[in-house]
Amino acid sequence: MKRIFIILSAFFLLSCSEVPESGPVEVKWDRDICVRCKMALSDHYHSAQIRISKHKVHKFDDIGDAVLWLQENKKIKSNPNFEIWVNDHETAKWIDAKKAFYIKENHTPMEFGFSASTKETKNTINYQKMIEGIIAKEAYNLKRAREEYQKRQKLLKDKK
Repeated sequence: MKRIFIILSAFFLLSCSEVPESGPVEVKWDRDICVRCKMALSDHYHSAQIRISKHKVHKFDDIGDAVLWLQENKKIKSNPNFEIWVNDHETAKWIDAKKAFYIKENHTPMEFGFSASTKETKNTINYQKMIEGIIAKEAYNLKRAREEYQKRQKLLKDKK
């Protein structure tokens, strides 16, 4: 009897938790983990979320990680119903990343340098330009890392 009560209580509690069908979900700051880099989400002004269904939301500590994760998961990117949300860099409120404007050269958790805003100014770029900037920065970072690795390998080889 006690076991049935525990099961029914757990079911009741789970059914009471209301998960919105769309939009961002609540983040447990400093506890939720970025699905790409595995760092804790702690910056309330630069995090992102990708919703792929009612019950499946992926969280990111930086819009750059979200963009690169989408590049790696093209099936999700091709789904017209996926949602992507990002924090407004001034208010920390969640805004639709596809409609946001982006400011370059800001300090962000993963140093991609893009902050989102609802306000368009002469210094902002749109969602597509931000994606292009992140992909270009990642290509540059990979090239630099490859060159550094090759340089170290050469030094090790020369020491032998």
